[in-house]
Amino acid sequence: MNDQADVGLIAACQQGDARAFRKVFDIYRDRIYALCRHMSGNAEDAEDLCQEAFVSAFRNIGTYRADAAFGTWLYRIAANRCTAELRKWTPKFRSFNAANETELSCMEKRHRAGQALMATAGVGGGLFGGGRFPARPDV
Repeated sequence: MNDQADVGLIAACQQGDARAFRKVFDIYRDRIYALCRHMSGNAEDAEDLCQEAFVSAFRNIGTYRADAAFGTWLYRIAANRCTAELRKWTPKFRSFNAANETELSCMEKRHRAGQALMATAGVGGGLFGGGRFPARPDV
């Protein structure tokens, strides 16, 4: 989408034109879904997060001020939504003897989320060396 087309389309969205927002959705959905998929690690959560990001953008379109490109603004909304959801996935660690399948799934989601956040920030190698789960630092 070019800047000139952005201006007219976003202005229409800000005035409540649902068809204009549908066009915005069609233009940006693949990029926003890809971000959500990368950060969440699975398709089901990515679909939900993508939808929530667009709903949030629709509700807050009036706050967009063109200080940055619209795509950047929308991308930030999606990244913030993903980050907020990832915080909810933080597992409550217990003994592995007490861990059930749900807890392990949550640990895996948290690990993938951390890796995705680090990859987005340009940091590699994991928290303590890039293993499946963080190694315990020497105390």
